[in-house]
Amino acid sequence: MQRLLSITILALLWSSVGPTATLCAGEMPTPSFDCRKAETAVENILCADPGLARMDVEMVSLYKQALRQSKQPEQLKQQQRKWLRERDGCITPSCTRCIYECLPAVYRERIAALQQLLHSNSEPSQEVARMIARYDTLNDQCRGGSGDDPATLRACDARDQLFQQIRQKQWCYGRDDQAGYQKQWQPCAAP
Repeated sequence: MQRLLSITILALLWSSVGPTATLCAGEMPTPSFDCRKAETAVENILCADPGLARMDVEMVSLYKQALRQSKQPEQLKQQQRKWLRERDGCITPSCTRCIYECLPAVYRERIAALQQLLHSNSEPSQEVARMIARYDTLNDQCRGGSGDDPATLRACDARDQLFQQIRQKQWCYGRDDQAGYQKQWQPCAAP
């Protein structure tokens, strides 16, 4: 019955609203699980929609990172199970169009909550904190110096090398989707 409901919902969605993204053949993103084993209506929808699949991958990546860093992993697992029930509640036989309002919304909320959790629990090691302080000094020298001054060029080169060293320590300066004023040092998201 659940499988039939999933197939019916998918057919209605594809005929009425279509996929949320257009991709070339072979570029279809997949969610965080094997679509051949999808059983629930939500799992089948995640497999059929590239935008939702990307959100699922991002959310699972953040969840795994948060779980590794958590001082209370059982509490985080309980919150995740509660969120999964909320996500699955987006599927109702009476409202197929609700799926494309509800699912993205619950994913965005969960991703934001996990990002906030990771940010609030994350302090760099003393070594990384020293590297970041040195990076800030070099960045000030690079941005404040004359473009043709050799000292400015050395500061810029040293800053860029230090940036890569900090990245190797799994610390990043903001996310790609943030404006410059929003960026700050944070643990890099898990791949």
